[in-house]
Amino acid sequence: MQILAIDPGELVGWCRAEVVGNFVITDYKDGITPAKLFVETLHETAGDYDLIVYETWRLFGSKSRALIGNEMLTSQCIGGIKLCAWVHGVPIIGQGPDIKKTADKICPEEWKHVIDGESSVHDEAHHVDAFRHLIYYLWRQQHNV
Repeated sequence: MQILAIDPGELVGWCRAEVVGNFVITDYKDGITPAKLFVETLHETAGDYDLIVYETWRLFGSKSRALIGNEMLTSQCIGGIKLCAWVHGVPIIGQGPDIKKTADKICPEEWKHVIDGESSVHDEAHHVDAFRHLIYYLWRQQHNV
């Protein structure tokens, strides 16, 4: 099963993997791509995937004032991702950003290097959050959660 996991934003973190069984990840690749280029590429390639997993985004009242006038590129990016999935008939699953600590705990030992290698520079770490979404999705499937 080819899975694409995405951390959307102005810079999109992504990882793709061939998954065999519950936690056997092969043919792994990740990266960080500007949002427009990412969505344009996904428009052409979404059909290559069996599933797309992405991090959801919500506007909370406590943050609304700070975002007045903001273009909310993350939500626009998510719209583009959803459109690509829908057009290509690929199932899409949203997961909240609150899964990250759990993903760190449940990550198989042989893949901990991805998380351990996370950059302290925020814009250089988005692919690691995408990886966390992949791991969390696989764990939920394995445990029927």
